Amino acid sequence: MAKRKTPKAEMPKKLTHTELNNAQGLVETMTRLQLQIGRIETEKQAIFTKLSAVQEVVDKVQKDMVAKYGTNDIDLKTGKINYKANPNDDKTN
Repeated sequence: MAKRKTPKAEMPKKLTHTELNNAQGLVETMTRLQLQIGRIETEKQAIFTKLSAVQEVVDKVQKDMVAKYGTNDIDLKTGKINYKANPNDDKTN
């Protein structure tokens, strides 16, 4: 192989100040967003837990209505109970 006539360029040992600041800023932003996602996920799980508790109460109230009125088909705007025309007609075709 032939010898190189021009000396090999020396590789930089560090990033420029601007490059370093850009890289640090991007990593900081990414970390902040990941923490924000974690907080949102934690809040989401708390909301699901509350929703589940409310659903259990709704189920109990519906069962109580069926026990008391024979149906839980109630117009929540007026409070009118919608009874079936034939109470023995529980089968769907």
